[in-house]
Amino acid sequence: MPYDGSQFADKALENAIGIAKLSGANTQIILLHVTPHILIPLTFERLVYSAKTGKSIPLTQYIQELSEEMEENASKMLEEERQKSVYYDIKIKTVSLNGYPPENIIEFANNEKVDLSNRKHWLEWAFQS
Repeated sequence: MPYDGSQFADKALENAIGIAKLSGANTQIILLHVTPHILIPLTFERLVYSAKTGKSIPLTQYIQELSEEMEENASKMLEEERQKSVYYDIKIKTVSLNGYPPENIIEFANNEKVDLSNRKHWLEWAFQS
């Protein structure tokens, strides 16, 4: 299921855990987070201050730092949710991707042949992101 750490995603995860408990021992929940690419036109290139070092760096390097931080935060968030699943005795697999969230969510679901009992809802949710 797509997961972004929002209260809506938390509620959906609660529901998914409830469904998984009723479904049996072989049920697995996949938490998927897609960190979006931040694209900027080269004509916007200028110097900005790095959040890490405070030094002046090109905007493209700043965007790279920001993307890396977003990926690290997403991995931590997914791992925290996976750790919580131990309490519920539910298998949770975490997947973190980079790209365009709606496209990546649909592609992942199709490639992994994920059984999404509420696929229409998730697709609508993905395209609202």
